[in-house]
Amino acid sequence: MQKIWSSILPNAPQPIPLDESFFDLGGHSILATRLIFEIRKVFVVDAPLGLVFEEPTIAALVKAVQALRHDDLGLTYEEGKSGSGQNLDVPNSLPKKAASTAIEYGNDFEELKATLQSSYPSLPSDFKDKKITVFLTGATGFLGAFILKELFKQERVAKVICLIRGSDTTKGLARLQEGSSDRGAWDNKWVDDQRLEVVAGDLGLPQFGLDTTQWDRVASEADVVLHNGALVSLVLVCYELCN
Repeated sequence: MQKIWSSILPNAPQPIPLDESFFDLGGHSILATRLIFEIRKVFVVDAPLGLVFEEPTIAALVKAVQALRHDDLGLTYEEGKSGSGQNLDVPNSLPKKAASTAIEYGNDFEELKATLQSSYPSLPSDFKDKKITVFLTGATGFLGAFILKELFKQERVAKVICLIRGSDTTKGLARLQEGSSDRGAWDNKWVDDQRLEVVAGDLGLPQFGLDTTQWDRVASEADVVLHNGALVSLVLVCYELCN
């Protein structure tokens, strides 16, 4: 499985960590599709297209593939045992719940609405004139790279804080730099001048995966939010439409 990942992921670390997400290592929906086709060919299993989204690490994928192989042979596999007659509770298709969670964005509207305050303070009187800090999501995408570049052209923008999915800020900054450089939309001066900050997190988690201290600091520092981040997966969309 590590060999397959190495052949598909650009600039993959060696060895590839068993518990690192395929998408945190630079994978995306097109590469995920290639990964599934390679898994089908190498391991001779009918792996569903959405499997990598449900099990995005090498360790989890290996268990899932092992379960699929035993299922194809009419065997079951239980973790912690060896030989035949074992059973690993891994589905042979992407669960409906997982696909629905990813696709049906509006389902949490009522829950989120209940958490809103009854009123919010107006913008400060000097907002139109003062320097601002922008909190940007989706900066590693194609559009995000050019939004980031455009923001730094604006004299009013003193700083941009980018939320990048990943385990730490160093990896997040490297991922942002690589993606923007490939699109001709990167300038090291942003980092040198301390106008760019990366925080590692995940849009799908409470407080974007940030601890309370970091969340409070970013929330108090940011003047503007540009929410460009989204779940972009042709595989999941096709799965939902076909099921």
